[in-house]
Amino acid sequence: MSEADEYQTILTMQKAQLTVKGSRFIGHATPAKDPESALDYIQKISKEYFDATHNCFAYRIGVGKTLISRYADAGEPAGTAGLPIMQAIESLQLTNLVVIITRYFGGTKLGTGGLVRAYREATLKTLADAPVIKDFIYSRFRLEFPYPLTGEVMHLLQSFSAKIERTEYTEAAKIHFSIRQSRESELLIKFNELAYLNVYIFRNE
Repeated sequence: MSEADEYQTILTMQKAQLTVKGSRFIGHATPAKDPESALDYIQKISKEYFDATHNCFAYRIGVGKTLISRYADAGEPAGTAGLPIMQAIESLQLTNLVVIITRYFGGTKLGTGGLVRAYREATLKTLADAPVIKDFIYSRFRLEFPYPLTGEVMHLLQSFSAKIERTEYTEAAKIHFSIRQSRESELLIKFNELAYLNVYIFRNE
């Protein structure tokens, strides 16, 4: 069973096409670590396909309590485009990505059920060959401590598989690092126990 901070996402941008009763569906997908990057990609593709009948999308960012998701039908009947795209993403258990399906109307109406099937199929086809990777949600912190404790502090960080982002040496030693969210509580307990040695931990945004 996956831990709360573990997720799967795609590694690279993907593209695919599907034709249903004359309507052409062009799918694009890309990794996205935040809603801003997802929206930037949606705007980019929508601008590229400005002459399309519809540019419908869905994105999922994060997992569990941090999950952010949004979808839009972009002029298609309510519930026939954005939601099927989202449901297809969810069925693959993916997050931290955005999918946009562009439609050029082919002259034959597909009906509500036909649209739902077409958008879902276009999404699954777009993601079918995407390389999938496992990654984790990280929390970021900063430590401040006296120089003589550097060895002890580094050893403790290594025991938590922390990722050191940068170090600073001013009046005190400072280490900026990230750690898997699922280990955050345990780490905070350990370092709060060292407060009497003037070891202080702060959360970085």
